[in-house]
Amino acid sequence: LKRRLGFHYARLLMWWKENRETGSEEFRLAAGHLKGRKRQGVRTDADVLRCIISLADQDKSATLVYDALVEICGNHAEDQFHLLRVGVIQLSKMNAKLECAELVKLFESTNMQVDDEVLFIARTTAELEPIF
Repeated sequence: LKRRLGFHYARLLMWWKENRETGSEEFRLAAGHLKGRKRQGVRTDADVLRCIISLADQDKSATLVYDALVEICGNHAEDQFHLLRVGVIQLSKMNAKLECAELVKLFESTNMQVDDEVLFIARTTAELEPIF
């Protein structure tokens, strides 16, 4: 159904079917979509990345949020600065030090233009010295 109609419509149908478990099912579907697209070497839709970042929970999804942010940095950076900010804040809430440290390395190695606040949050979470 997802392949035939698209991710957006599959999500809408999930909301209609079972309201209590929709968030976890939507997250599971988005995670599978991200992993499949990553395996194929194909750009992931922004809706999928937004879903992963917004529905990630505290205990198990820091790696998926990190993967979504790397995808944003590589393919969606020009139009997804807000989503990048939300994802870094989400990693900070999860206290994902390793993932934040890797993001800081990515930002610095690619000379990617990121908001100062985003860089500060990532560096602080990773327990790196803030650069002023």
